Amino acid sequence: MAQWYSVERIGRTTIRKLGAHEALTRLIFDNLIFEMATAQILGASYLSELELPLQLLTAILGDPDVARRNTLVQKHLTSMVPFFAELSPRVALRLRRREEDAFVAYRKALNTAIDNVRSEGSSFRERDARVASPPCK
Repeated sequence: MAQWYSVERIGRTTIRKLGAHEALTRLIFDNLIFEMATAQILGASYLSELELPLQLLTAILGDPDVARRNTLVQKHLTSMVPFFAELSPRVALRLRRREEDAFVAYRKALNTAIDNVRSEGSSFRERDARVASPPCK
């Protein structure tokens, strides 16, 4: 049977000596840096649906306009993309070919929304986010 241990039971000094928090923090930052570098190399924008990287970037940059813009983007430009983990590659490709127009339209709408956010910069407002939102959510 599993046992759960509290910080008080293990002891804060022991936890600090283990350094797990530092290793995990390093892993998170390494991953974030890799993703941002990859986006930059590809000439793309860094996007994440995860809250943690966005909070880290907001804290590091310390720019309230970036924080506000990220909040608006998360609220209005988040869309659900189905994952086809249970489909075979053959079935997924068949679906992609059959629904090519829908895939192209979605990608175009998403790219337009991203371009709008980037071009507006710090003047990006909630009204702009609602207008930029892709039609297929």
